[in-house]
Amino acid sequence: MRLIAMFVTDRQLWLALAATSLALSALVGLLWPELHVSWLLLLVLAALLLGLWAVAGGIRNVREIGLRRALIGGNVATMTTVLVGLAVLANLLASLVPWRVDVTAGGRYTLSPTTLEVLAQISTPVEIVGFFPDTAAFRVRRDAARRLLDLYARRNASLTVRFVDPEMNPGEARSMGMARSGIVVFRQDERMVDTATIGERAFTEGLMQAAGIAARTICILADLGGPDISEDSPGGLSRAADGLRRALFDIRRVSAIDMDLAGCAMVATVGARQPLTGSMLEELETYRDAGGALLVLADPETPAMLRDLARPLGLVAGEGHVADPSVHVGDDPLTPAVLTDRYPVSEVGNGLETTYFPGVAPIELVGDATDGWPGAPAVDRDGVAAPIAVTTEAGLLTGTGGVQRKGRQALAAMALRRIAGNEARAVVVGDSDFATNAHVFSGGNGQLLINAARWLTGAQPLTDIRARSYAFRRLVLAEGQGEMLRLSSLAVLPGLALLLALLVWWRRR
Repeated sequence: MRLIAMFVTDRQLWLALAATSLALSALVGLLWPELHVSWLLLLVLAALLLGLWAVAGGIRNVREIGLRRALIGGNVATMTTVLVGLAVLANLLASLVPWRVDVTAGGRYTLSPTTLEVLAQISTPVEIVGFFPDTAAFRVRRDAARRLLDLYARRNASLTVRFVDPEMNPGEARSMGMARSGIVVFRQDERMVDTATIGERAFTEGLMQAAGIAARTICILADLGGPDISEDSPGGLSRAADGLRRALFDIRRVSAIDMDLAGCAMVATVGARQPLTGSMLEELETYRDAGGALLVLADPETPAMLRDLARPLGLVAGEGHVADPSVHVGDDPLTPAVLTDRYPVSEVGNGLETTYFPGVAPIELVGDATDGWPGAPAVDRDGVAAPIAVTTEAGLLTGTGGVQRKGRQALAAMALRRIAGNEARAVVVGDSDFATNAHVFSGGNGQLLINAARWLTGAQPLTDIRARSYAFRRLVLAEGQGEMLRLSSLAVLPGLALLLALLVWWRRR
């Protein structure tokens, strides 16, 4: 019993064991920071050993200085140990629990409502992989991507985020088709989307595309002699299709022969040269009258039955060519342009850059209320038709007999009307060339196409995801220095407080 008592009251033994455990905890945390459980257990063990050291001191004091003074000293030691333990616990919780309050002026660490809504819709696993070399040239972008993606992962447990050094793991980079660095990849099953832009809008769009969220289907009619979405030539539509996919649309090629329009949020005819048969036209009209959405990109050469698809909504693509001697591209008045500040007010035309339309036909308003067109919308109790793009007052409508009409000419228009109780929509443009590979990404042509698709399908752009300004106020630390700073806040500062308390107690005992 005496041997056990000597062991229990041996303060030097408990203090040595506590110091050893504390040193091991700091060493493991510094060299192997991923072993969280190990160094935390060692830290807890050190706290317990310090408690035993205090108890041993109290027992010894009872023997040497009496019960009253020992109780006073023990009370001081107990309160000090409790305060230090609370400080250590608070630091541990702050480092391990992902609670964060964003007090930055620009909301730098707050996700937008749209992103939160997207994250709430994801229930199946999505893997996010960042390919960044561990070099100074990529470190800032990598850290910015990691901080932002951590916000995503904290909101949805289905997301896994990891970073790969493509220089150290070239095989994994090649397996995912990464030929360059600085790329973030979003992958779910067979879908894989990558972006080189570090920002919330780019990440949310990539996540939506990979997870297949809110993908509305655009059906483009084929086999009518017009350009095809698989064509890579200047007259093809492959670039337009890619742009629409990046805008979170699903693009489907539908043969006019089969006319399978099930699941189509919008049907588009682009530069058709061949007429529809009676049954084809009937299928398309049935889709329209049931509340469908039509995008008609016509040309002067497009058959009349296709130029008239939106007639029940009040719009048709007319005959002839529109010229604008005042504002046009190059030396060609038959390629009229619409400048940024010259668009009529509309949901499709707002915010567009300069657009142009090679060889465009006029968009005519059908019905009695044509006064003021195209300078103002036409409104009645069943719907509205509004111009999207118009020429200047110098505009001309030319035909086989020369100039047929002078003044402002509508180049594109939109209409919404109730047909048999259903709300149908249409956008009609008197030109299909503006959407081809040669022109779609010039000026605002591509954005006009995307805006039209969004309005027709009811898809909302990610407008509330703002661009964030990042002020460069960075404390540059080596990896070991950063880890030492973290460990000092967890152990060194509380340890100094404990040491100071012990010194005060020693002088007063």
